[in-house]
Amino acid sequence: MDNRHNGLPASQKYPWYDDRVTVLLDQEEAEDPGWPYNTLPPRDAYNTPKKIYGYLDNHVWKQDAAKKAASIIAYNCFERAVKSNALFVGPTGCGKTHIWRCLRGIFPDRIEIVDGSNLTMDGWKGEKKWASILRSPVFRSGRHAVLVIDEADKMLAPKYTSGGENASHSVQSEGLVMMEGTRVEVKMRICQYNVAFDDHVIIGSDTYYSYMEAGKLKREGV
Repeated sequence: MDNRHNGLPASQKYPWYDDRVTVLLDQEEAEDPGWPYNTLPPRDAYNTPKKIYGYLDNHVWKQDAAKKAASIIAYNCFERAVKSNALFVGPTGCGKTHIWRCLRGIFPDRIEIVDGSNLTMDGWKGEKKWASILRSPVFRSGRHAVLVIDEADKMLAPKYTSGGENASHSVQSEGLVMMEGTRVEVKMRICQYNVAFDDHVIIGSDTYYSYMEAGKLKREGV
């Protein structure tokens, strides 16, 4: 019988009362925050590449090859635990990252999308480090997941320290190690855990196309 609203002091309502009861009561009475874990679709709703592609086809115009590739990568990762890193290459606005944003709508607890342009090495200003990305609930859950790095080519741009060291090399090296499937140790407050990237997929998304085209034009003397 619920007697929380009968006006009795908390200590009388709960003989075992201590400070934690207040927290528990607040959690019980709080509205559902609508966190993605509470709004997941049925497990069999998108359990084949065809079903995933059908969803994308209703949300993304054209880009059939990219939609098919994303559908197969997501299916292989989530259902078969197959690691398939990939680059989604194309001009700005063509829908590379939008495809993965749409997929995050049906797999909110399995896909993490980050901006690679402000990713920095430890010791540098900025909160975006590899370690901070891996503190996401997506990677703490222990389930197979996809990390999408938007503006991934920005990680290739040189960023020099006061001592002349190219800090971008450190960021790139950490990323390559994860792509190869290593286990990364992550510290979070007083906790410490490992993220196994042999279970996770890394997707790079950006306009590498521009660099390739520029190189091609230079070789052709244009």
